[in-house]
Amino acid sequence: MKIVLSIAGSDSSGGAGIQADIKSGFYHKVFMTTAITAVTVQNTLGVTDIVVLKPEFVVKQIKSVIEDFKVNCIKIGMLSSKELIFEVFKTIKDLNIPIVLDPVAISRAGSKLLDDEAINSLKSNFKYAYLITPNSLEAKLFLMSKI
Repeated sequence: MKIVLSIAGSDSSGGAGIQADIKSGFYHKVFMTTAITAVTVQNTLGVTDIVVLKPEFVVKQIKSVIEDFKVNCIKIGMLSSKELIFEVFKTIKDLNIPIVLDPVAISRAGSKLLDDEAINSLKSNFKYAYLITPNSLEAKLFLMSKI
C-alpha cells in the first residue's frame, strides 16, 4: 500500500484539511499519515478560532513519520506563517519524495488566509512541488505576486 504524508490543518467540521485528506486517501486506497499544522474551531457556518502549532512541533511530527514509514508522497495544505513554511520546506525539500502543494492562501469565499510575507515565502518554494493545486483565486494571486 502506498503511504502519503499530509501536512495540513485540522478542520473540526471534517470538510477540509487533514480530515478531508484522510477521506481522500481512504477512497484512493492509500495509507495516510499526518502532521497537523493548526487546529480550527469551525463548522459549516465558518471558522471561529484557530490555534497554529509551533513550527518546531510540526517538524517533529514530520520527522517522526519519515523515520518510521516509507512515504511515497507528501501532500501539503495549510501552512499559516512564513516561519512554518520555511521550516516545513527545509525539512522535506531534499527527501526525494514528490510533493503535492495545495497553497491554502485564499478561501473560496475570497478571504485572504496568508499575509504577503507568507504568500511570497510559499511561492518561493513552488520549485520543490511536483504538483500545485490552487483554487482560481489563489492562482491569480500567485501569478500576480512578486517573490
